[in-house]
Amino acid sequence: MAITRISRLRGCGVFRDFTWPTGLPEFGRYNLIYGWNGSGKTTISRLLRSLEARTAPTTGQVTLGVDGRDVRGDEFAQVILPVRVFNRDFIEESVFPRESDDLPPIFVLGKESVERQKDIDRLKASRRKSRRACRQRVPSGRMPKGRLTDAASTAPKSSRIR
Repeated sequence: MAITRISRLRGCGVFRDFTWPTGLPEFGRYNLIYGWNGSGKTTISRLLRSLEARTAPTTGQVTLGVDGRDVRGDEFAQVILPVRVFNRDFIEESVFPRESDDLPPIFVLGKESVERQKDIDRLKASRRKSRRACRQRVPSGRMPKGRLTDAASTAPKSSRIR
């Protein structure tokens, strides 16, 4: 199975009412989509990403030509195609930059790994916040004076550990 054309786009991003022109050749095995900013590249990549994820597109009406038959966006869940989309949405979901003070940037790849890394970063932030709160309660890292510190300072010198 292969996508042969974008039969129709209605109300999808910049595509108010697009219909595949009669003389336009169908897609080949590999296709490159390029154009000016605002020309609809991201919209098309998101439609293809919906097809990859087997979910209906979030906006508008979509019909793709797949092996000579039209497939509507609400039918994407039933279509299994070897589609892989590497767009801005993929980067935001699957690539998480980690910055360290003494190492060059490290990137975490994969949606599950990104979520785990975000959990780790949240826990580290919580730990830093707790440590700051402790330092505010105990200034300069010293224990507050109490019975134990008073007893240690008044104990005979011979019994003190040096």
